[in-house]
Amino acid sequence: MEINVRIDLSSPRWLRRVLLLGVPVAAMAITSVAVGVPKQFTAGETLKAADLNANFNDVDARLTTLEQGQITVTEWTSYTPVVTTDGGVTPVIGGMIKGFWRRVGDTMDVSINTTLPTCPAGVEMTWSLPPGVNVDGAKLPQVNGQVGMAIWVNPNSGAIGAGNVLAQSPDPLVAIEVNTTVLTCSTIGTNGNVRLTFSLPIQGWTATN
Repeated sequence: MEINVRIDLSSPRWLRRVLLLGVPVAAMAITSVAVGVPKQFTAGETLKAADLNANFNDVDARLTTLEQGQITVTEWTSYTPVVTTDGGVTPVIGGMIKGFWRRVGDTMDVSINTTLPTCPAGVEMTWSLPPGVNVDGAKLPQVNGQVGMAIWVNPNSGAIGAGNVLAQSPDPLVAIEVNTTVLTCSTIGTNGNVRLTFSLPIQGWTATN
């Protein structure tokens, strides 16, 4: 006598999460089913709902652990950068200086918008990072420490320019390089505007703690 058995399968929550997380994680999850779950099935064995549920729950727990510990990401937080000239000696006071930062693993994303009512003569301009952090030189890009881009507008001359944001370790400061020359106050002029966007590694930060 031939007996036909029909099994209806629905997509379990752990499988949907595997598909969302991608193929490498899916491979890890499948491997964990084979080597580390409560129940290992043998050929011809009767399947039991309790065993299947236990296996699915185990994989679900593993994925939850992976998702929670994969990378640390924080919300954007505001801060007020200190802008200096003359190699970091003379602080630039006044105007509009707004900064925002967030952490993504071992990296800090930063966005700064600066408009200065007066721009004193100076050799260079630098912007400070949030308090309590230093650049991790071991993880800096090898190309002149370039970590982002900046644009500037001189309202007096109408000139618009762009440059690279540079960082060096362990200084908690960044500068802008325009055509191999560090940006100076005289370049942006009175009421000039500078916007910086960059990401750089921070000492003591790892991907998950």
